[in-house]
Amino acid sequence: MLHLLGVFTTFTMYVDFCTLLRQSHLAWSLSLQAFACSRHVLAACCLLLCCLVLALALVLFFPAYLINIGDQPIIEDEAIRSLVAFEMYKSGDYITPTIGGEEYLRKPPLYNWFIAASYAVFGNYSELAIRFPMILSLLFFSITIFLVVRRELGTWLAVLNALMYLTLGRIIIYESLHGLIDLAFSW
Repeated sequence: MLHLLGVFTTFTMYVDFCTLLRQSHLAWSLSLQAFACSRHVLAACCLLLCCLVLALALVLFFPAYLINIGDQPIIEDEAIRSLVAFEMYKSGDYITPTIGGEEYLRKPPLYNWFIAASYAVFGNYSELAIRFPMILSLLFFSITIFLVVRRELGTWLAVLNALMYLTLGRIIIYESLHGLIDLAFSW
């Protein structure tokens, strides 16, 4: 009789265990579904946060980089580029870069074209007109970084990389204050 009682107890424990397992499986399944929903909500929130950060960065980009654009004097390389672009703009000859009427073939003319276009847009030959193509190059370079990194590593890391590039010390302190050819050709 004790043997039958032991078998019955074992059987009852097995049934209880199976019931508990089914209930826990149901609970686990429900928690996985809840996790999947929360994961999608989290991904949507992350995407929204990334979009807000990018929108804020773009809204603050131009004031942050244009506020000090005329503080530094024009340096030698800027003067050469602006003079070549000035002569292109005044003569209408955009194919052969010149300085003082003599050919200047040391650098490719693309950046000089950018500066000449900036002269046309701003209608003057100011420091802003000389340095504005560099600001646009900086913006397009950071957008390119965002697009490439987003494809490989995801949106959040892409936003972080693009913002890190825009806030590098050398970019803020030196490159954004001078209209040099290097940044434009890096992009």
